[in-house]
Amino acid sequence: MTEEYAINGESYVQVRYVAKYETLVARWLQNVPTVEIGKGCCELIAKITKRHHPLFLLNDNSDQVGAWPDMGDWLLNNWIKSLAEGGIKFYAHILSPSLEGQLSVKAVFRDQMYGISFNTFYGTTPALNWLSEKGLHALQENIQSDFFKEPITPKAIIQDLRDSYDNLDIATKTGKMGIWTDKIETGELVVNDQWLKLFELTRKQHRHNNNQWKKKINPKDLSKVHQAEESDRLEADAKQVEVEYRITLPDDEVRFVRCFMSTRRNSDGTIYKVTGINFDITNQLARERELNEALEAKNELIQQLNQHTSKIEEQNLKLRQFAFANAHDVRAPLAKIMGLAELLKMDDDLVEEEYEYLVTSLIDSSNELDKVIRRLAKILAIDSDATNTISIK
Repeated sequence: MTEEYAINGESYVQVRYVAKYETLVARWLQNVPTVEIGKGCCELIAKITKRHHPLFLLNDNSDQVGAWPDMGDWLLNNWIKSLAEGGIKFYAHILSPSLEGQLSVKAVFRDQMYGISFNTFYGTTPALNWLSEKGLHALQENIQSDFFKEPITPKAIIQDLRDSYDNLDIATKTGKMGIWTDKIETGELVVNDQWLKLFELTRKQHRHNNNQWKKKINPKDLSKVHQAEESDRLEADAKQVEVEYRITLPDDEVRFVRCFMSTRRNSDGTIYKVTGINFDITNQLARERELNEALEAKNELIQQLNQHTSKIEEQNLKLRQFAFANAHDVRAPLAKIMGLAELLKMDDDLVEEEYEYLVTSLIDSSNELDKVIRRLAKILAIDSDATNTISIK
């Protein structure tokens, strides 16, 4: 016998107890729009559980494409507890094909809850395989009721969804991306764990007040955030809006956040949700600042090196020019000195007048050479600035 929860002719969940396999099968038929309807559906499942005391629950969300209403605390502390009291030991949850639905489930449920082993799957077959390992032999016996048949969604699509989610999960953890979805009609803000870590909020704090993250934004940046939200929601052709702002964490730690957001619209153009990704760019900005400072220091060093090189080249040019122009002035007195010295060495029979003449000539040539050298030193005097060492910061 199948029971269902319906409001105003709209059915939201079908529940059936399969006694042969001690299994309760719940198939969700469409999105749950309100907390009241969500609780009504769950209470029907709990009621049937307490009536039949099944060991296994197969909860099929493959026909849902959106996030659940904000009722995580109630699900965990009331509904799961009532399932455990009704005898459920193993809970196989077939995930929604939408990211919001998957995030909603993974944000609330854990592997072990009130003695219930919980696991998530992308299709009926892997869910039944897991339940079979726990004692349900529906697959081994090859006897499946209509409730155990594979959903209409092709296996290839289910595999693609699983791969996409796994890749996204790796990317969000590695890149520390905070992903969020703001459902306009209900005001629900669905976020992943990285988003909560970014703002240092617990899941419970977020459920209690999903605007609490805005209290951590620097007051001077709040207007930028509000302006970005409004521009994203009002401009029909806006594909993506980017905004950067600061948040203040405990101990007055300031972090910088970059946010990309975009809208999703119905066929009539009305917005039904806004999605976004937040990045913590504090370390990135610090590295960019260090790089800019290093580049400025490098440019200053290059400028000093260029100035120093110019002075050296100028001095080298003066040296070459002077050496070329004054080579004869230096060699002439030097040649005289060398010749006179040789004469004094070779002739031991010089008379006093000859000896005095040679010595006097030698002294005169030495003085002449000294004047040339002094003139050279004076003309080639090098600026002290040219020999200063370059200060490297």
